[in-house]
Amino acid sequence: MGFNKEQLQAINSNSDRILCLAGAGSGKTASLIERISRLVHDGVAPSSILALTFTNVAGAEMRERYEKRNPGKEIPEFRTFHSFCYSILCKDPDLRTALGYAEVPNIASDVQEKNIEERAMTQCKITISKEKLKNREGLTKQEQFQVDLYDKAVNRLMRAENLITFDKLNKDVSELFVQDHPATKKYKDQYRYIATDEFQDTDGIQIRFLNSFPNTNFYFCGDTLQAIYQFRGTSNEYIKALANSDGWEKIRLYTNYRSTN
Repeated sequence: MGFNKEQLQAINSNSDRILCLAGAGSGKTASLIERISRLVHDGVAPSSILALTFTNVAGAEMRERYEKRNPGKEIPEFRTFHSFCYSILCKDPDLRTALGYAEVPNIASDVQEKNIEERAMTQCKITISKEKLKNREGLTKQEQFQVDLYDKAVNRLMRAENLITFDKLNKDVSELFVQDHPATKKYKDQYRYIATDEFQDTDGIQIRFLNSFPNTNFYFCGDTLQAIYQFRGTSNEYIKALANSDGWEKIRLYTNYRSTN
């Protein structure tokens, strides 16, 4: 496909901090794929590139589009945040040990997760409501003490049954990166380029994860006017903050190719 002036700027810029502000239909994903292709063509090792998004469908589509654009070539890592965390947990015994697992943990089903939560409440004799356990707002010192006991019990039971929840997978692995655990150094050294699509859907944990890479080139693209995952703690305030910050090249894709006037 042909690219317009703004898209070519996103593709060819050599800045190490790029924020591409682009809405639906503006060609932002096509530009991201072309940018990664250009980096590889210029000599960047595909194994040093990590492209992150938020749904398995989107990740698979990006990989497919890259393969079509570069048939027979080595493929960079195209993942969701969660699948990236699980992939390195599966292959890295040091990461598993750091999280207290002797083997690759299984993702807990909803039934298994609920069962463990009920057992933790019983074992710790939790008296506060399930709503407070979930929202954790306005807790007294005594209530916070119960919450801490409950969390430790849940973690202990999860590890005893070799299970991990979908949310804790993202949180616990990301926290190892944030804490600069020695087991994460190889990944921080490996991934010199990280691209994140739909950046407006990031949450605080994922932001801290990204910020833990000290020597990485970042390319974030998204739309400040969208945020469809706020129910799970995401916020477009992060992309808005970057849009108003210094030190980032801002590229705006204005043209909507999907809709007519």
